[in-house]
Amino acid sequence: MCGGGITKLLFKLHNHYRNKIGLQLGFEIPLNVFGKGLHIFHTGNIIVNENSSVGEYCTIIGTTCLGSKNGGNGPSIGNHCELGMNSVVIGNVRIGDNVYIGAGAVVTKSFEQNEISLVGVPAKVVVHKN
Repeated sequence: MCGGGITKLLFKLHNHYRNKIGLQLGFEIPLNVFGKGLHIFHTGNIIVNENSSVGEYCTIIGTTCLGSKNGGNGPSIGNHCELGMNSVVIGNVRIGDNVYIGAGAVVTKSFEQNEISLVGVPAKVVVHKN
């Protein structure tokens, strides 16, 4: 087996264990969606669309969905954001840096401001952190 064959075998083995652990914990998180420093504080269903992008040091409290509408692009979330329990971000929306998305919030439109808190269904700005 040459170097390329070993690499392919290790990649398949890694994906097998990643998927197995993900199923046990209730996570569906594709590769290369999150930047470095992802924190997940509780198990539960965490569903992430493969066309989403999330910046560095994101925190997920648990049971979160980052999805698309009608198979389109998923959300783009900035750095240092926190997604509360049962929060949902759907569609091709943009979220700024240092944004807190509250528990149970449903975000369906873009909030590109930094340092805000979003709550409610549909989500709206309730606090500017500056």
